[in-house]
Amino acid sequence: MPDLFLHIGTEKTGSTAIQRFLVEQHEALTQLNVHVPQCLGHAEHWLFPLLFYADDQHDDLTERAGFQRFSPVQRRAALGELQAALDHELKSTTAKTWIISSEHIHSRLLFRDGGMEALVAFLRERFHRVQVIVYLREPLDAALSLWSTAVRNGAPLFVLPLPQPGYWHHLCDHCSTVKRLERWFPGAFLLRLYLPSEWKYCDVVSDFIEALGLPQYLFQPADAPRVNRSLSWLALHMLARLNARVKPSRQHVAAICEAFDRYPPPRATREQKLQYDSAFHESNDWVCRKYFPERSQLFPSNGGD
Repeated sequence: MPDLFLHIGTEKTGSTAIQRFLVEQHEALTQLNVHVPQCLGHAEHWLFPLLFYADDQHDDLTERAGFQRFSPVQRRAALGELQAALDHELKSTTAKTWIISSEHIHSRLLFRDGGMEALVAFLRERFHRVQVIVYLREPLDAALSLWSTAVRNGAPLFVLPLPQPGYWHHLCDHCSTVKRLERWFPGAFLLRLYLPSEWKYCDVVSDFIEALGLPQYLFQPADAPRVNRSLSWLALHMLARLNARVKPSRQHVAAICEAFDRYPPPRATREQKLQYDSAFHESNDWVCRKYFPERSQLFPSNGGD
């Protein structure tokens, strides 16, 4: 059985860039005896978490897969075909190492025990050793980036959501994330901090290559524009207001983003910064003491307006 590197995000930590690298360097990785599965989605392995969803779990991923049109029997059959395709790919390759990358494992599975039990059992049956790679981002920075993404995708969010329990809280509560990794993957996960200014090449792909112990010659600085860029503050507020009335087309969203790209991104107010600092100070401090004792604090201070 091969070993597996399982990259699970978190969201807003450069996962798309990592996944694009895995596609672009597929042949080079193959020559290094490293396999990136093809049946789980072209770049992001968004289909993989669906194998471990509860039968009644519905979200944008199940909609993307077309499950809203399926009966429960049809849904299970479709997932059975996906699992069979993955097992066939496992038997057809001789690579000693696999890489699966899906930030949705963190956002959709890690906080659902049933899904994690199924995931862990699935991996134990198919891989000799599993190493989980997870990036942690400063909570307020992550929330600001997620706010931008949510508005780009149609959410009528006029202000930055507060750090209340739920999806946004899970993204920022790193203590909770790490404790769940300790439960499900004891001694088999690697924490990386999303701090581009501290990376050798200021690029998450280069840091990911280093984390996996791959040769740095695989790193090719991208000439293409960054993907999933944050909206400018003006584009964000214009789109939020449009979203509240009628969801604009992708072409209109792209045009607005480009037209106002020169304006700065949104920043948190002083009050918002204080609320995020208060909500996640203890969480960050716990992770720092236990896993990064050489640091005086987990992340550099982040200023608001």
